[in-house]
Amino acid sequence: MFLIVCEDQKTEPYYFEKFKEKFPKETVFIRPVGTGRSSKGVVEQTVIERNKLYEESHKTVDEVWAVFDTDDAEKTTGNTQRFVEAFEIADKENIRIAYSNEVFELWLLLHFADVSSEKPIPRADIYANLEKIL
Repeated sequence: MFLIVCEDQKTEPYYFEKFKEKFPKETVFIRPVGTGRSSKGVVEQTVIERNKLYEESHKTVDEVWAVFDTDDAEKTTGNTQRFVEAFEIADKENIRIAYSNEVFELWLLLHFADVSSEKPIPRADIYANLEKIL
């Protein structure tokens, strides 16, 4: 059984919902927690969601993932500290972390196109490229 807790309520859950098609029913659980939380907040909510899932199903979750954007983690001391603390909590709680740049949609684009890492791509360009492809 897998639990994936996502910061975002739309793009990330939609992406991971596709995983459910590959696994038997009641194997993959996706819990969007909503934007506005720090990386640490997402990991803390992941602990809560894991415990809720155990209470609901009475089954142990084999893998637990917290998924969030870096969202300027390096721009302030507080953000950096919360990012580091997220990893500390995750390590203690046996939670795996998957984080992306501030635009999760970049990962969707990477499934369809080669993207250079030489220079940052503006969010609007990522959306435009996805619109063309999809």
